[in-house]
Amino acid sequence: MTLYSSDDLVKRLRETTHMYQVDCELKMECADRIEQLAATNEELSNCLAVFESNIKELFVLLERVEETDEGRRFHPVQISCCRALDGVKLEQVLRKLKGGNA
Repeated sequence: MTLYSSDDLVKRLRETTHMYQVDCELKMECADRIEQLAATNEELSNCLAVFESNIKELFVLLERVEETDEGRRFHPVQISCCRALDGVKLEQVLRKLKGGNA
């Protein structure tokens, strides 16, 4: 079975309209839907790229280490939680997010 790109599939559907009227209408509807789905897929891919970039930037900020005049190293950007159970959940979420970027 040959896999076609959405552009190739749309082209093939639109160019093979020599059949019955119902067949032609169905092919045009399918071609339109494929184009809509391809546009949605591209939009979602762009959103995902922005999201991944933002997550990477978040971890760059969280992992930055600075040093005081006395030589003590510290992380100037921190996320904290005063509830122990929520703190554990937050740590798990951050670990999952970081793992997705590795």
